[in-house]
Amino acid sequence: MAKTREFRFSVAAALLTNGTLCLLACPLGCNRSDATGTETATPSTKPLVSVSLPLPPSSSLPEPLAPEAFVAIRAGQEARLGDTHSNRWSDRCAIQRPCAPFKPFPRCAAGLSVLERLPTSLVDIEDRAVALRGTLAFTGVVTTAVACREPSPRRPQKNCCNLVGTRAMIQRGESAVLLDGLGCTGDESRLCCDTPAFGQIVIAAGRLRRSSDSGAAIPWELLEPKLCVETL
Repeated sequence: MAKTREFRFSVAAALLTNGTLCLLACPLGCNRSDATGTETATPSTKPLVSVSLPLPPSSSLPEPLAPEAFVAIRAGQEARLGDTHSNRWSDRCAIQRPCAPFKPFPRCAAGLSVLERLPTSLVDIEDRAVALRGTLAFTGVVTTAVACREPSPRRPQKNCCNLVGTRAMIQRGESAVLLDGLGCTGDESRLCCDTPAFGQIVIAAGRLRRSSDSGAAIPWELLEPKLCVETL
């Protein structure tokens, strides 16, 4: 059985949804009214969101991932994260709908100039067009934090009332760079990934800059990244 890592949250994240607005007045979460479907400002101190993510065997990856990194599950032409048992979740959850099929990466153009190793200080190449070779993965789960209706004997399925997302990154040794605009989105049951990040080696080309998120654990990102592989 594949290992999983469970993330729990009790604070809101930077996703602009009704849940986020609710948290401005109710920092510990808001309970959803069953009768009307609207949020009520009733504080909750319980962990509000629980997401289980797969951890592949380290021996299956070309390079060990950083502790905060993880990869997607491949299911046919879908790349996704989260649960695999749809009968545990209500009809409104993302797991009840298929993810869009991912597109395979094209082969890299011949003669592409690639940085074989990221410099110790990325300031030296800031705001320049670069191509980086490294392991493709995800990092940094963010979520809204609305308290869902608890399952009951009449409605035993789990409910989904939060948006959950994560960002793609490329890792080389002890350095990593975020890939702007790429990642996974969904809810507590499942995240669909627009980037098939399975821990494979890719080349990512784009313009390097400091992350727009000042609190990001990874301070650098590639703008408008274009990904390719050297062998198909």
